[in-house]
Amino acid sequence: MQKGITKLLKDSPGLKAREISKKLNLDRADVSTHLHGNLHLYHQDASFRWFLWESVSFDINILSRSAWVSSEQFESALKSSGSPHDSDFKNVVIKLPIQCKVKLCAAAKILAISNQMAAIGKNVTIDFSESEDAVSYLNRAGFFDRLHSSVKIIPKRPKKSAAQHYNANSSRLVELHPIGVPGGENVPERLKKSFIDVVGSEHANILFHAVGELVSNVEEHAGSKQPGFAGLQCYRETPTSLQIMTVVSDSGMGICGTLRPVLERKYPELAVEFDDKTPAANPKLIVHAFMNRGLSSVDDEGRGGGLKNSTHPMEVLNGKLSIRQENFSVTLRYSRGEVSANWVLDLPRILGTHIISELRLTNRQKSA
Repeated sequence: MQKGITKLLKDSPGLKAREISKKLNLDRADVSTHLHGNLHLYHQDASFRWFLWESVSFDINILSRSAWVSSEQFESALKSSGSPHDSDFKNVVIKLPIQCKVKLCAAAKILAISNQMAAIGKNVTIDFSESEDAVSYLNRAGFFDRLHSSVKIIPKRPKKSAAQHYNANSSRLVELHPIGVPGGENVPERLKKSFIDVVGSEHANILFHAVGELVSNVEEHAGSKQPGFAGLQCYRETPTSLQIMTVVSDSGMGICGTLRPVLERKYPELAVEFDDKTPAANPKLIVHAFMNRGLSSVDDEGRGGGLKNSTHPMEVLNGKLSIRQENFSVTLRYSRGEVSANWVLDLPRILGTHIISELRLTNRQKSA
């Protein structure tokens, strides 16, 4: 019976039990008993149709009304599908929209969740069949260099790395480099060189120290076997203005994951203020960590200023900082010395911390 059902579902997936029994001339009750008794082989969907587990996939279909796929559009797709972390499906497929361009912020999240799925043994496919032009940019940005080797690319993975071939020859792009890898690229230094070319030396020093703090935080606290990564892309929005986007990403414990275990011992007053049984406690803890000094999971004296230091260029240059945690995100917006914070709860799971900083500079600001 098993061989017959397996072959039938391989050739004709999505049949109901009565259709299977009719086609194989078997008793319907026996077929139903066999299917329900072997749920490691067969999957039944909400319409009571049966599939082989090996043939079904968890699909994340990214939609975009514009030519660009942003972080927000990836999050919207994930919200529609749910997180593959919470699915038993062995196969995960991420499909890009027609003729799209992929912003670095979206590429970082696609990269992170793809690697996380591959690391736990899932079969991951990224489908660029309707957006092949995106492959060229992602190859130049180092996306495929950081992508787990088991991830399948449709139509095909680039044979040669454009990121390695053209490494460091553009001031407006810092390829996605691994963080915390012995002998690897000094990512903050690479970013500083780009900052100097793009925004001038005055702002470059501010940005360098800020990103350096975020990179150091990932290196020290990520707690993941998967290397984190960081990169930069400048987008010309108008003839007189630039958007400077940096991403710092890891697949570890997350900021809350490292701070929560030490709160009661080191910061009892904050443990009360940000009691995890109260609404939005974790986002509020993140906001506190980025807006105040002295909060650290490390016992060394003088620690805990890094996250606050990383916001300095946002304050000076009126930027935006987005901090994605496992199941929520926080956004800090800076304008004329004021900061506003908002958050989104109950997001589909992505492990780790994924930080996107965005600055918009005019020619006047650059020359100031």
